[in-house]
Amino acid sequence: MKNIGFIVLLLILPCIVFAGESPVFTDMDLQKYKRSSDSEVQYQEYETPKITEPEYSVSDERAQRESWCERATKARNRVEKTKRALISASETYIRIKTTYGTRYAGAKAVTEASIEMNKAEAEAIDAENEMKRIEDEAHRKSIPPGWLQCRFE
Repeated sequence: MKNIGFIVLLLILPCIVFAGESPVFTDMDLQKYKRSSDSEVQYQEYETPKITEPEYSVSDERAQRESWCERATKARNRVEKTKRALISASETYIRIKTTYGTRYAGAKAVTEASIEMNKAEAEAIDAENEMKRIEDEAHRKSIPPGWLQCRFE
C-alpha cells in the first residue's frame, strides 16, 4: 500500500509543481495587437469546376466489364489455390507431427512443415486481402457487383 501511495505522489507532484498559470487574453489585448487587415473579411474567388458525366461508348463499357471480370476471376482463383495449398500444408504438418511427435529425429521435418504451413497461411491471407481490395475499388468506382461475378445482364 505504501508503494502505491508513493507512485501516486510521484505522478501528481510534478503536475502540481510545474503547472503554471496559462496566459489569459482579454478583449483589450486583442485590440492592442490587432492588425488593420484583421477587420476586413477577405474572400478568395475561384471558378467552380464543371462536372460532366463521362461518355462511354458500348465498346468501352464492354471492355470495362471484361476487365473487372478478369481481375475478379484471377483473384478468386488465387484465393482458391492458396486455400488448397494451406489445407495441403496443414495436413502434411499434422501427419509429420503425428509421425515424429517431439522426438529429436524428426525435429527438422516438423520445423520445415511448420514453416511451409506458415508461408501458405500468409499467402492465403494475402490473396483474400487482394480480393477485398478489388471489391472495395469496384464499390468506390460504382461498378455493378455482377461484373465481378462475370454476370453482365
